[in-house]
Amino acid sequence: PIVMIYHGNTGSAASILKSMGWLQIQAAESEDPFIIVAPETTAEVNGSKPVLDWRYGEKVFNLDNRELVLFDDLTKCVAEQLNGDANRVYVTGMSAGGMMSTFLSATRGAKIAASAPFSGGILHTWPKDATKTPMMFSWGGPTDNAYQQNFDTLALNLIKELDANGWWYAKCNHNTGHKSPITLVQKAWSFLKAHKLGEGPKFKDGLPTDFPDFCVIP
Repeated sequence: PIVMIYHGNTGSAASILKSMGWLQIQAAESEDPFIIVAPETTAEVNGSKPVLDWRYGEKVFNLDNRELVLFDDLTKCVAEQLNGDANRVYVTGMSAGGMMSTFLSATRGAKIAASAPFSGGILHTWPKDATKTPMMFSWGGPTDNAYQQNFDTLALNLIKELDANGWWYAKCNHNTGHKSPITLVQKAWSFLKAHKLGEGPKFKDGLPTDFPDFCVIP
């Protein structure tokens, strides 16, 4: 399996792997080892820093959006060179990384087996022709604020988009603000690894009993 993990604004690959606990999860996984791919934003060609670390807000999609091209290239490269499973590509991230993983869910669902955005959201109308990738969406309630963004509002707007488009998803409002609790990240991995591309959601009858009560399937 390939797990694509996107860091937050002004963050780094190293910081997101540490804060979300993915390296510990990877080290503890004996039955289903996985490959971590953690992209990192760099400066523009002219040396300037982009306002947003990831281009999930641009109005250009597909091959016009460099983040989508990078995603395509990275997953293909990892599948070919590291024996990654192209049928088990998962995306996750926190804050701006949550926004990016939500954006990928909307635009690259045909390549993503499942996603688990943390404090993400979508800045576009959800594409009507998007492949319905199973999603576990987590956020921190009314105090989930950062960089002058209300991620609670973004979460509720995302849920409206998902409902309007007949999406299957699990939602987890942990109500602890702008963070990704490591115990919840561990459950996100359990959710992700249960899915394979094209097989649809695996928890239609309910999430496993060891998931927190605040994680529900609408």
